[in-house]
Amino acid sequence: YRKHLDEANMLIRCFTLRTDDTNIHAGIEDANVVATRIRRFVTAQYDGSMINRPSEYTSSTLDQVFPILGGLSLELRHMATLQVVGKYIEMVPYLSDTYLTRKEQASLAFKCVYLEFSRGETFEKHPRYGRGVMVMKQGSCISLGLVGSRIIREARCLKTYSIDNPIAVNDTLVEDSFLAGNEPLYRFMSYSLVIFIPQSAIFEVLKDKKMAWKNCARWRYLRTCLIKWSRDRNDDVHMETCSGREA
Repeated sequence: YRKHLDEANMLIRCFTLRTDDTNIHAGIEDANVVATRIRRFVTAQYDGSMINRPSEYTSSTLDQVFPILGGLSLELRHMATLQVVGKYIEMVPYLSDTYLTRKEQASLAFKCVYLEFSRGETFEKHPRYGRGVMVMKQGSCISLGLVGSRIIREARCLKTYSIDNPIAVNDTLVEDSFLAGNEPLYRFMSYSLVIFIPQSAIFEVLKDKKMAWKNCARWRYLRTCLIKWSRDRNDDVHMETCSGREA
């Protein structure tokens, strides 16, 4: 989408701005009107092509977004990646510099992925990278609730996430098997660019960083488990009540 929009802007920069009514008499539309229509067309094409394909997310690794990284020395690569992604990793408490060294954060940064979403697109988990922590770099989204067996359990209140707001910090710590197919579901309200930290990369870090798990992550893990147990218990009580009424 960004590539096509950049190409459109390059074309638009070559337009001749109208200073009089010459172009109108010649049957040529106003340059600003044409530019607006072109940008809307490009955006509409992207939205229309992506909104019905929730499993095909546009994803890029750090090396794909910034090819120059491959030509730098290891030290410069670490320094550059921290400049680009460091602040987003720092927003996740158990991945912050309280527990990870800058070198460890830089290594984790190489495993981060840039994800792009169109307006109205929903996200449950990535087909290749699975679940993980997301930090909004551009755009916004809302939490719709949980989805399992194609049935959505709606949230009691819609939570909105905007720029620099980490998503699924606690849920990512819980194994997929424990969720039993009831993963959080998100809908993006506009074109959005997200820094995605895969669950597998986080588990790999926590396996080696015992203090990060002991002092921070395990309490978030426990909180998520207690919420799920409470929700499941309420569902069981509700089912028993309904069965009793039917009987």
